[in-house]
Amino acid sequence: MPSHSDLDRQISLLRDCKFLPDAEVKALCEQAKAILMEEWNVQPVRCPVTVCGDIHGQFYDLIELFRIGGDTPDTNYLFMGDYVDRGYYSVETVSLLVALKVRYRDRITILRGNHESRQITQVLYEKSVSSRAYHARLRRGSSSSRASPSCSCIGGEWRMEGDHARH
Repeated sequence: MPSHSDLDRQISLLRDCKFLPDAEVKALCEQAKAILMEEWNVQPVRCPVTVCGDIHGQFYDLIELFRIGGDTPDTNYLFMGDYVDRGYYSVETVSLLVALKVRYRDRITILRGNHESRQITQVLYEKSVSSRAYHARLRRGSSSSRASPSCSCIGGEWRMEGDHARH
């Protein structure tokens, strides 16, 4: 596990919409996968919590959410899935959320949405055949997101991503 200062440096770079070196992306994804594998499929979430739906690669909207809602670790966040697709910054969005999850594992809950699948990763892969770094990062992130819980329980109420989601 990297030190807090290493993670803080990575998060700072990612907040500026910059890529991390491939070795760091791979390490972050492996750490996130290990953390997510420890979580329950129905993940309990501490209140108060800010619930966020469908980011869809809109990196600057994510940054604005943090600006308005409060920064981690001061605010608990529940992200209900669909981090990629549609927006230009899918890799940057997922990278930041993964780094935040590794750094603040008890303050950030990441649910698996219908866009965190092998099929969507393949579509994104085919959309951007010109960027090899993009492909490698997306494939690593896809493996981590499949380990994510599929729903959460906030104060006794269920929140689920997918066909029956309320978001």
